[in-house]
Amino acid sequence: MFGIATSVPNQNIISSLTDLSVDSVQIPLHLTSPSPNFLDSLISANIKIIGKYVPPRSSSQTSSSFYKKLFQEYPQITIWDFGGEPETRSHQPGCRWSGSAEGFVDELRCFYEAGKEVSPFNSIGAGGFISGTFNGFFGNEDRSYFLKRMFGSGALDFMDFCSMNLYCYGYGGRKNLLAGILKMKSLIAEFGKPEMDLAVAETGVPCSGDPKFLHIIKTEEEQAISLVKNTISNIGLVSYWIWFCLLFQGWGILKPGTLEPRKAFYAYKKMIRLLKNAKFVGQLKVFPEPERWLTDLFEWYKFETPDKEIHVVFLEHEKIRKKFPPGAVALDIYGKEIIGSTLLFSEQPIYLITSKGASPEEFLRN
Repeated sequence: MFGIATSVPNQNIISSLTDLSVDSVQIPLHLTSPSPNFLDSLISANIKIIGKYVPPRSSSQTSSSFYKKLFQEYPQITIWDFGGEPETRSHQPGCRWSGSAEGFVDELRCFYEAGKEVSPFNSIGAGGFISGTFNGFFGNEDRSYFLKRMFGSGALDFMDFCSMNLYCYGYGGRKNLLAGILKMKSLIAEFGKPEMDLAVAETGVPCSGDPKFLHIIKTEEEQAISLVKNTISNIGLVSYWIWFCLLFQGWGILKPGTLEPRKAFYAYKKMIRLLKNAKFVGQLKVFPEPERWLTDLFEWYKFETPDKEIHVVFLEHEKIRKKFPPGAVALDIYGKEIIGSTLLFSEQPIYLITSKGASPEEFLRN
């Protein structure tokens, strides 16, 4: 469920990955070649490995023998994801596939068949479609025509799951994430695969770095808050969720060079520890009294373990202070316990941990 991407597969990050307790690590095999020791260390730590491969920008087809060799080189990897934003055209920033939709399907078929020949147990997905441009909402360019041509050419027959790149800032805010997931569900249903799993191959928020991202760069605190809010509000809709990334300029949750954790590292670590083995129940509708007008500003998500409930609560724009629900333990996003007779609900998520059946949301109605 909870994953992280890294293009620096060195032994010195193993301790950070195990401390983080992620379920999976995604490695871009078109950019780096992890050692068997590194992969074995992940397997020993019960961390699944996702092999990401983005084909050359050129539309000339890669040979089947090349792909077979790739799969054979990494027997530790059984989950594979092919492609990265192929709908971005050659005249547009970030293009990584200049060929046609039909040409991408040919490349995908070659990759898929090679992987299944090496091992029928390989799970092979594809896409890395970027939500802001395949859903076409919120003033973003609509490139869904590329996906329709792909799916119409049989791409879904060579995909065990469909992956997406979900970005919040610069594309219309958090609503763009949900719009992207729902648009993709609609597209794959239109082409006959309504039950296909969706996965998030890439999502993130920078807190420093490249000036071309100046319009979306946030503070470390905002990066941490965004990580929790974006993950919590969409995790129930996808099979796995990859945060970009462990180490990369201002996007990483570790600082390059020093490997010092940023605030987002501690926030992700706490969320994983609390929710890794919890079942997502759903989003609740809350009617706080006397401020009923806050109903649509409250975001309240419920998870369950065999012996407790975990509620994740935040507001979008307002702040409201309410009496502390009896019997609940409240934590901030880093795991620090909140002490007092009242709770301040705001844009920073709060964890409310209670016994089964306690329903702390009901307490707000009084």
